[in-house]
Amino acid sequence: MAAIGQNILAKITTVGAGLALEGTSFLLFGLLSMYFVYRSAKPSIEGTITQLKQFHGKYPSSDFTVVSGSGQLAAIHCDYNGASLQTGERIRVRYIQYNGDLLDADILAGPAAGWHHVESEGYIWGIALALMGAAFFIGGVREWNKTPRSEGRRSRPQR
Repeated sequence: MAAIGQNILAKITTVGAGLALEGTSFLLFGLLSMYFVYRSAKPSIEGTITQLKQFHGKYPSSDFTVVSGSGQLAAIHCDYNGASLQTGERIRVRYIQYNGDLLDADILAGPAAGWHHVESEGYIWGIALALMGAAFFIGGVREWNKTPRSEGRRSRPQR
């Protein structure tokens, strides 16, 4: 019976440490994502839409490439997938260089000329990951602290 109790205590210690480690990774990933979006250049490019792929379903979005007159390329991702984006149209976009997310788009020529679209920088996902990580970390530390030091959790030797 005592062996079963020690086995359960060892699992609690492992679960607590695992949750704390997982929470740390989520927290760091969320904070680094926000940092990279904040520090990334947000260039603007004017050119023609090519390689347009629109995705429908639960999370509709579009991926396309903008080719400028000088041959500069920019791969863009946006959360819009309607008829206003068409291959061959002239467009001016401002985007986050770190991940290619669209910030601002203006259709300059084509059937949807004058159409304007704005999207957020995406800080909300970094905040959500950081909060989730903080919750996992706090829960893991609380679970780890439930284990008595004398029954499986390592402690400093007494002097």
